[in-house]
Amino acid sequence: MTVEKELSYRNSDVEPHFEENIQHHADLKGTFISVLMLGAIFIILWVIIFILFLSRM
Repeated sequence: MTVEKELSYRNSDVEPHFEENIQHHADLKGTFISVLMLGAIFIILWVIIFILFLSRM
């Protein structure tokens, strides 16, 4: 087998894994954004409850 054919076979094996990695990273970005939004909600609720606590003292 020539070097060019061997490289083309190797490239065809690598390309699907590369596409799967791109899809995998896209899913993690959505997860990261969801976790940030959930954290922001917790912080906002904590501040509101803390202000309510201080106002009743």
